Amino acid sequence: MTTDREVLPPLISTPSRTPSTRFYWIDSLRIIGIALVVLGHIAQILGQPWGAVIHNHFFDLSISKVGVVIFLFVSGLGLHLSQTRRPVAPLRFYVQRLWRIYPMYWAALAVGLLLNQLRDEPVFGSWNEAILTVSGFCAFTGRWGCNFPMGWFIGLILSLYCLYPLLAWAMRRHAAGTMCVLFVISVSSRLIVESLFTGYPLEWFPLCRVFEFGLGLYWVERGIPGGASSPRWVAFLSDISFPLYLLHYSFAFVFWHASYPWHLLIYLAIVILASIAVSAVEERAKAFLTSRKRAPLPS
Repeated sequence: MTTDREVLPPLISTPSRTPSTRFYWIDSLRIIGIALVVLGHIAQILGQPWGAVIHNHFFDLSISKVGVVIFLFVSGLGLHLSQTRRPVAPLRFYVQRLWRIYPMYWAALAVGLLLNQLRDEPVFGSWNEAILTVSGFCAFTGRWGCNFPMGWFIGLILSLYCLYPLLAWAMRRHAAGTMCVLFVISVSSRLIVESLFTGYPLEWFPLCRVFEFGLGLYWVERGIPGGASSPRWVAFLSDISFPLYLLHYSFAFVFWHASYPWHLLIYLAIVILASIAVSAVEERAKAFLTSRKRAPLPS
């Protein structure tokens, strides 16, 4: 008897493609995600109504929050695609995830705290706040990102990475059924989470966002389309999306006091800073991981 999984199309149908292929549509989604986040925050900083957040105690909606949804989907998709092509042992997987997230986060955090100092704002209010900020888990205590607003995302994405091996195992056995379960979990969590936690839990509580992340895994399991490879400029913008996400809000006070055309120059400077961060931090982190591939890690 032929199973549903056996009749699915291959993950990547073009045999000539290598595992390092960058797909235009995936990189484009990542760019759209960061563009929506930045535009939404610009609108909020300037007090524009089109950047407002609609809160209905179930799902917060705004331009920037749609961008975060896209980020979560692409994160799940890219991660599962990578692990499907080149699976690694669980311990190595977690080491890789931490090493890919924290160096860039700490670099962006250093920039953010430096800018806070220029405004005579305290770096940390206490040792507890320092630990939460450096780890990226401020939001889990109801403090959002503490002194680094975009840090809230770190705790969320690392939590979803922790869940990934279980999600991947379930997806490979019954993708549609797993998505139904994730939908129920997400909806149920959204209905009760605000009565249990403070500090916008609809945004950072992992079970509220597991459906969006899992949708990326599901897309891979069903056989994603290949499509054209990304041109260099698209790959570049995609690569800087994460540091740009982390860095841009730290310059909000500069943006607030500036006027057009300085707004454009400010964000051009942030793009340049993000590109420097990719080459100085992310590429070095990747090189370190590559150099350590031969070092055995226990399974």
